[in-house]
Amino acid sequence: MKYKSTRNAQVITSFENAICSGYAPDGGLFVPQTLPSLSSFQIKEWSLLSFPELSYEVLRLFIATEEITNADLRVIVNKAFGGGSF
Repeated sequence: MKYKSTRNAQVITSFENAICSGYAPDGGLFVPQTLPSLSSFQIKEWSLLSFPELSYEVLRLFIATEEITNADLRVIVNKAFGGGSF
């Protein structure tokens, strides 16, 4: 998933750069180039997940596996939302 500036769609960057830089060089915000679509079946299936599992699934839509592997994302999500945090 790549991210574009709200002020200039030609300014494209990675998830890591978007998170670390905050703003685009042109002063815009970074937003996803495209928004993933979800089927009603997928939404229904997700309704059965725990908060950490749901967080993982949603984040996976917006973070390329080349930037954060599945295993690393699970560790991040479990540290942030697991262990009785919510």
